[in-house]
This record gives sequence, structure tokens and C-alpha cells, in this order.
Amino acid sequence: MAAEHINFGRRGEQLAVEFLNELEVTILAQNYRWSRAEVDIIATLDSCLHFVEVKTRAWQDWDDALSSVSIKQQHRVMKAASRFMEDEDYDGDFQFDVIVVLIDAGDNIKIKWVRDAFGFWD
Repeated sequence: MAAEHINFGRRGEQLAVEFLNELEVTILAQNYRWSRAEVDIIATLDSCLHFVEVKTRAWQDWDDALSSVSIKQQHRVMKAASRFMEDEDYDGDFQFDVIVVLIDAGDNIKIKWVRDAFGFWD
């Protein structure tokens, strides 16, 4: 069961990459890791760096998938993003996005990109 779950998530990430490629978004990295933190996709569009968390779900509503990005997970993404920007000496615009990939039992796919879904807090 765990392997199926991992493969399902990987498929969603690949579908998200294909979706972004169709929109002519430049993918810089996939599964960027630093320490215990990870960013699923790092991309650029319109001079802005996008750190994208991908949520893949069996057919359910968008809000359930979006709300599954916990505060703890958001902080991990932010830590990895900070490290990436430091390593790349990047000081331009950036944002944190979520792409939700819904796949039903008939293999129908819906994708929604929520830009600027979360951000740094004090």
C-alpha cells in the first residue's frame, strides 16, 4: 500500500510538471531537498521564483487537498526555499504555490494551480 501511495504522489508531481511546461513555466528543480525539508517543484515565471508543493488526491474537492498543506509542512518548504535562494544568491521576487492534482478511478485528471498560497510569518 505504501508503494502505491508513493507512486500515486509521484504521478501527480509529474502531471504537475507537464501542466507547468504547457504554460511555458521554466522548471529549475524537482524534489529539492535540504536537511528534512523538501520542495516538490522550483520554477520561474515572469521573473518570479515559484516554490510549489504538489498535492495529489483521489477525486475529492479542492479545499480538502489545499487544507492538507499543514503549517509544519509550509515551514519545511520555506526552509528549503530559503536555502535554495541562499545557494543561488537569489534576491528577487518569490512565492509559495500549491498545485492540486485530482485523479478519479476512471483516470480523469483535474489540476488547479493556487499561486501565492502561503507565505512567511513573523
